[in-house]
Parts: sequence; structure tokens; C-alpha cells
Amino acid sequence: MGPHSVLVSRELLPLILQFQRGVFHEVRPLVPHIYANNFDFFPFTQVKYVGCHSVQAEGKLEADLSLFDGVFAPFVTQCGLRGVDRLLECFPSMLSICLADAARFGRLDLLQRLPPGVHLFQRRPTLMELAASNGHGTIVTFLLSQGYPICNVDVPAAAGHLAILETLHATAHAFGTTRAMDQAAAHGHLHVVAFLHAHREEGCTAAAMDVAAAQGHLPIVSFLHSRRQEGCTVAAVDGAATAGHIRVVEFLLANRHEGGSADLMDRVAVAGHVAIMAMLAQHGMTWSTQAMDAAARHGFLHVIQFLHDQQNGGGCTTHAMDAAAEYGFLEVVQFLHTHRHEGCTTYAMDRAAKNGFLEVVQFLHEHRTEGCTTNAIDWAARNGQADVVAFLCAHREEGFTDRANVDARTMGHAEIGRLLETHWSKLQPSSLLVESKLGGSV
Repeated sequence: MGPHSVLVSRELLPLILQFQRGVFHEVRPLVPHIYANNFDFFPFTQVKYVGCHSVQAEGKLEADLSLFDGVFAPFVTQCGLRGVDRLLECFPSMLSICLADAARFGRLDLLQRLPPGVHLFQRRPTLMELAASNGHGTIVTFLLSQGYPICNVDVPAAAGHLAILETLHATAHAFGTTRAMDQAAAHGHLHVVAFLHAHREEGCTAAAMDVAAAQGHLPIVSFLHSRRQEGCTVAAVDGAATAGHIRVVEFLLANRHEGGSADLMDRVAVAGHVAIMAMLAQHGMTWSTQAMDAAARHGFLHVIQFLHDQQNGGGCTTHAMDAAAEYGFLEVVQFLHTHRHEGCTTYAMDRAAKNGFLEVVQFLHEHRTEGCTTNAIDWAARNGQADVVAFLCAHREEGFTDRANVDARTMGHAEIGRLLETHWSKLQPSSLLVESKLGGSV
């Protein structure tokens, strides 16, 4: 009997196919995703390396599960749990990722159909941790009923899931660390902090108040201050001040003694929180020239005005006006020129020209004596700042180098190239630009 006869035989073909490994029809749409993303080599398996496939890093867990659920959830909706049975019949190694998906996304029916084998989940996070951290209390209860190992109470505490925390706490072997209250405080979960304080013995560290302050969680800061003994460090005021949480800063300065770091005012100036700076100044905190220099760089005129009016801090350096000019903060440049004595350097006009801030260039030309260098036109020409180049050629004598014309033409700024040719004869004899270079090809 020939091959064709076998394939068309109603009796022989089914007998042959029952020995061939295949994929159920409803599972076929998942196959490309399984192979493309290695879903069958999920990190919960104890095997670290399978063939050429290495176990994925735990840091990718959330992204991996979200990717898998994007194709798995529609499959379950369409094919039901019977479809999952067929999927696992075709790909038994996908049990790990299916169970992990069920714990992460709260699929109790799937976990009930496929009781987890504890031996598959020795690596972290466990199924219990996945369920607890994502608020799936029914999953946690089910896993406990199946004798599944309990997880650290730190996990639900950090995520703010009080009901799950209470469930785990009620078990005989509940355990945790100071990270439970530290993390709950950091994320603003006052109800969890209060529960841990009342019912657990692990306590917290100074990091609890430090991070809560930095995140602006005043009720938690107040609770920890009045109920706990761990206190805080200078990081509490530092974090709250730089983040702009004025009520937290006010509370800490009024009720705590740690204060802030020596350079705190400088850092708050960079953030532009002038009201907090005023509060810190009232408590005797000082600052260096870096405060006004940094405020000028960021264009915080209100901060500069405040610092200028104070008597218990540093002034600024030439970096203040230089940076303000570089970033185009004309009002800051004008204020510093009118009210401060530090002045600027040629850097101010050079950088303002480079970045195309014509009004700043004009102000510096008319009101300051520092001038500029050949970099002003060179950089402006390269960056296509035609109006700045025209002004500098018409009003300044520093000139430019051969790089101005070369870069202008290289960058496609033909208008500036022609402008430089028109004004080249007005340059000082010491200029590096010569007519032969202007007239030659680039």
C-alpha cells in the first residue's frame, strides 16, 4: 500500500495520528506568542537554564506577566477553563506561568482547578506574595486553605492591603520586619501603619518618618512622632523641603530637633520653593553662593530676590549672570545687573549668542563691559542664529574665526554665510578669518 493510500484511508490515518504530537485547534493562536516570549520557560521553575533559554530576571516579572496576560486573558474568556486544560496538555511547562498569572490577576477559578504544586514555586516572589501584593484576598485565603506557605507581612503592608495584612497576622506563623511599617509609611498607608503599631512588634526605623516626610504624608509623620520612638534624621526635613511639602517642614521644625543638612537652603533654592526658604531662614539656616547661582540658572527670579534681601546668607558669583544669560532669563540678568555687584564674564554673551537669545545679547552689549569672544559669532553661526550674528557683526568688534563660515555652510546656513562675507572687512586685523577662506569652497 502506497503513502497516498494510507493518507486517504479512513481506518489507518486516525491510528497514525494518535501517535503524533499536535496542538489543539483552540490553542494554536497562542503558539506563536509562547515561542516568541518563552512563556514555557517562566522564572518560577527551579531550572535556571533550559537549553539555550535562560530564566528571566525577577525584575522583569511584572512586565512578563502583563505581556502573558494580554494573550492569556482573551484565551480564557473565549475557551474557558477547558481551554486551559488543553493548553497545559500541549505545554505542561506552562503550569508555572498560568498559576502565577492566576495569583497576580486574581483568577481564583483557575487556582481552584489547578491546585499549585509547592515544589514549583521555591523562587520569589511566590504565589502568596503575588496575590498579597496585588490585593487579591480571596486568593490569599485559598492558598492558606491549601497549606501554602505564608508570606512576609511586609508584602501587603507596603501595598496598603490592610485586609490581607489582617488575614496573615491572624495565622499562627505570621512574620515580618521593620520594612512593613517603613514601606507603609513611605506609601502613605496610615491605616496600615496604625495596625502594625497596635498589633505587631517589629516596629520601624527612622526611614519611616524620613520617607513619609519626603513624600508629603503629614498624617503619618504626625502619627510616628506622637506614637513611635524611632524618630527621624535630617533626611526628613531635607526631603520635605526639597519636594515642596511646606506643611510637613513646618511640623518637623516645630516638633522635632533634627533640623536639616548644612546645604539644604542651596538645594531648596534649586527647587524654587521660596516660601520654604523663608521658613528655614527663620530657623537660622544659611546658604552659600551656590543658592543664588543655581536659582539664576533655573530662572527663579523670586528666589534670587528673596536671597538678595536676606542678610544671613551668601551672595552669588559671576556664574549667576553667566548661567541666566546662557538660558535666556533676561529678567534675571537685568536684576543681577541692577542689584548685585558680582557681574559676569564673556561666557554670558558667548552662550546667550550660541543659544539665540538676542535680547540678552543686546542687554549685555548695552549695559555690561565684559563683552564676548570670537566664540559668540562662531557658535551663533553654527547654530543658525542669523539675527544674533547680524547684531554682533554690526555692534561688536571681537569678530569671528574661520570656523564661523565653515560651520555655517556645513550646517546649511547659507544666509549666515553670506552675512559673514558681507561683514568680514569690518573685523580687527588680528582676526583669524581671511578673504581667501571666505571666498573658497568648503
